[in-house]
Formats: sequence, C-alpha cells, structure tokens
Amino acid sequence: MEQELSLRDYVMVLRLRWPYFVLPMILVLGVTAAIAVLLPPVYQSTGTILVESQQIPSNLVPSTITTYAGERIEIIRQRVMTRENLVKLAERYNLFQEDGPLVGTELVRKMRERVLVELITAEANSGRRGTAAIAFQVSFKHPRRDVALKVANDLVTLFLEENARTRTERATETTGFFAKEAEKLRRDLNAMEDRIAGYKQQHSDALPEHLNLRIAMLERAESELKAIEREIKALQSERRYLELELASEHGGAGGSESDAFSTIRSLEERLAELRVTYNDAHPDVQSVMNQIRALNNDEHDSVADIDVTADVRASRVRREGDLGGRSTTGEPAGGGAVSGSPVLARLQAQFASADSQLESLQEQRGKLKDRIEELQRQIIHTPQVERGLAALERDHEGALRKYNELRAKQMEAQVSESLEEDRKAERFSLLEPPLLPEYPVEPNRKKIMALGLFLAFMGGGGGLMVVESLDGRIRGAARLTSMMRHPPLAVIPYIWTEAETRTKRLRMTLAAGALLLLILGALLLTHIFYLPLDILVLKVLARFE
Repeated sequence: MEQELSLRDYVMVLRLRWPYFVLPMILVLGVTAAIAVLLPPVYQSTGTILVESQQIPSNLVPSTITTYAGERIEIIRQRVMTRENLVKLAERYNLFQEDGPLVGTELVRKMRERVLVELITAEANSGRRGTAAIAFQVSFKHPRRDVALKVANDLVTLFLEENARTRTERATETTGFFAKEAEKLRRDLNAMEDRIAGYKQQHSDALPEHLNLRIAMLERAESELKAIEREIKALQSERRYLELELASEHGGAGGSESDAFSTIRSLEERLAELRVTYNDAHPDVQSVMNQIRALNNDEHDSVADIDVTADVRASRVRREGDLGGRSTTGEPAGGGAVSGSPVLARLQAQFASADSQLESLQEQRGKLKDRIEELQRQIIHTPQVERGLAALERDHEGALRKYNELRAKQMEAQVSESLEEDRKAERFSLLEPPLLPEYPVEPNRKKIMALGLFLAFMGGGGGLMVVESLDGRIRGAARLTSMMRHPPLAVIPYIWTEAETRTKRLRMTLAAGALLLLILGALLLTHIFYLPLDILVLKVLARFE
C-alpha cells in the first residue's frame, strides 16, 4: 500500500536527514562550478559579406548566372569547405595541436564544426517566393582570439575569390559553348552553300530565277523564226522570178529543139533529185513537174518553153556552182551574143545572191528551231529544279536563322563575361571584415551555473528520497492511519533529551569545522601550487562576464 506523506512529514524528514540533502547538493554545485570555470573559452571572429545586385539593369545586359544568391552561397560553401582547403588552413595555423596528432578525417570534421555560414535574408521580390539572401556571415571559433581572427579572414577571402572565379568561369564557359556551336553551324552553312552552288551549277540551264528571261528568249526566238520564214518565202518568190527572167533572156537568144530536149532531160534529173528528199506534194517538186508538163505540151506557147529552159539552166547553174563560168548545156558561156549580155550577167549574179541568202536563212532557221527546242526543254525542267532548290534553300534558311540566334546569344554572353570581369554584375563585397573578438562565445558559464544549481537541488532531493525510501520506519499520523485504517488517539511529538541535544550540536560543529578546514586547505593548496587566489578570483570573475 502506498504511503502518503504530508508537507509536515517532508519537513520532518528534511530536519532529520538534512546531511543527505546538503552533501549531494554541494557535490553537484562543486562539479558544475568546476566545469563552468575549467572549460576553455572559445572565441568567434565573424565577417559579413554583402550580396550586391547587378549595377547595370538586367533587361539591358542579362547575366549568365541565373541561380538565386542563397543557392550560390551554398555551392560556394561546399567548394570552400573542401578537404584540401580545410587541411591547408589547419596546417597553416597549427590548429588543434592541443588535441594531439589528428588524422585527416578527424581534422576535417573538427574544422567543419568550427566554421559557421549564416544567411541574412529579407523578403523576396514579387518574382520570387519566400525570402532572398541579401548577405551572409562567415565565422570561425577557436580558443585563441588571434587564431580565430586569422582563420576567419582567410575564409572570407576564399568565399570572395571563389565567387568571382565561379562567376567568371560560368560566363566564360557560356561564351565558349555558344562560340563552339556557332562555329559548328557556320561549317554546316558553308557545306549547305556549297551544295546549293553545286546544284545551281549542275542545273544552270533551268534555274527558276531565269525563267522569265527564258520565256522572253523563247518568244524572241519564235518571232525571229517567223521573220526568217517570211524572208525565206520572199527569197523563194524572188528566186522563181529570177528563174523566169533567166529563161526569158535565154529564150530571146534563140534556143533550138535540141535545147528544149536537153532542158526536159535536165528537169527530169532535177525532179529525181528532189524526190529523193521530198515527196510529190512539195512545192519545188510540183514546180519542176509543171515545167516538164509545159515543155511536153505541143500546144503550149513559147513562154512555157522559156520557163522550162530557165529552170533547167538555173538548176545546172546551182549544180555547177558557177553561173557565169559555163552555159546550161555544158559549153562555155562566151559562145554567142547571150553569154556576153550584161543583163544575163546581172540576172545570174542576183540568182546566185538569192541562193546564198536562202541557204544562210535556212541555216539560221535550223539553229533557231534547235534553240527553241532547247528553251522549251529548259522551261519544262525548271519546276523540278525549283522544287529541289527550294528544299536546299529552306534547310539553309533554317540553319542560317539558328546561326544568327546563336551569334546573338554569343554576343550577349560576351557582354555578360565583360560584365563579370569588370565586377559590374551581382557580386559579393566585404561589408564588415572579421574583428578580434573581445569576449568568448562559449561556454555560457552563467547558464552552466544555473543548470548546476537546478541539478544540485534535484540531486539533494533525490538523495534524501533514496535514503528515506530505504528506511522502513513509520513517520507521521497520516501514514499510521493509512496502515492501521484507524486514526491514533493522540500524537505525542519526539522529546529530545539534553544528551541527544548536546550530541547533535557536537556533530554539527565537527562537520562544519571539518568542512571549513577542507575548504581552507583546498584554497591554500591552490594558492601555493596553482595560482594566487587574487588572480584566480579575477580570472574566474572574468570568465563569467
């Protein structure tokens, strides 16, 4: 059954067993005071770095760094807090030498525990969520004030240098990337331009940009062909007229029946020659056939005879190639009065000129027909060439557009790189350099003593309760009533005898004297072997400031 004690019972227990309360309390207070006094002071030197925004408006010169300041600070912290940097700092200032030789991992762990990076934030702009870092503090803790100051200075320098190097490298890498991509596209553009040039050279006779010119050339060639056709017809008419004139001139000189027979034979030979090339519907074939029929007709008048004779002589002049050198019968033209006639010579010259012009025009007509066929072929082939050329030019335009975009971005990256090099972009500036700390930040001795006082009371109470729980005696009327289930008739207090009172006072006097002697002895030994008491008191008080 539980034993319930009243407040009076607790007071009585405390009066009877106060040494078990005081001794644990003194012990805990002593240990706490020793800890608070003996713990070495730790000094902290802090430098403040300001995150300055870009001096030139970002809409005029965009920066290549798009991450938030807090994210960049964390990245830089990871780069600064590398194993190599921390080991160098520890070796440079002989840190933790009081702890003995440390391996690399333990050394790095202790360094990271001593380095603090704290962000100073503010409400972000409307374009961002949450808070934005406007500054941050870099601190280092060490038992020696001068060492804390030196290491903090080095850490601040590392942060500033790492930020500048990182931003410059990022801008340089961005510029190099765009330059590399632009160069690659430039080579592709050159290859495309070479393909377009080769395609145009291969199909130079059917390029779409020359279509209107070819149509105009075709129309002009067709017009020239029609003009030549008209000239050929005119020359053919003139030639027939000259043949009549020549026949008339030879007829006026008096031709014989043998000449008529020779003319018919010549016309038949001419007809055979023409039929080799043309059919009977051809005008020249029809003309020769009509002349032969006229000569064979007995009722035909002398004009028809003259035409046949003229045709025969003209054909012979063409075959022999020299109208003035020989006669149509194969005899010299100088025989008779006709051969020396100036009219006949003029007609022969005109006939030869007409033949020469006719031959030249026919040659020109053939060339024009070939040219017209070539132009028509080119015009028909132009749409296919245009389709292939359009595909090549479309690819070229797309690549050129992308190349121009990359070049523009490259120029922006170069400007941003200059911005970083000139320190006009967002940057870290030292707002407050690390100072020599005046007071330690650790340990908080006042808090330690307050905690020790609380623990002392708890220890004293705990000791008292432990001793009381081990004692089986019944204390108090309430406890007796609880056990017996009947209240006592009367409560008689404990009556101290005179001998018990003297014994109790003697014990208290002896205990107090022993405690005082113990304290004086400890102070004397401290004064002699450790430190004079006046200096020790000043140092202890200084630690609690």
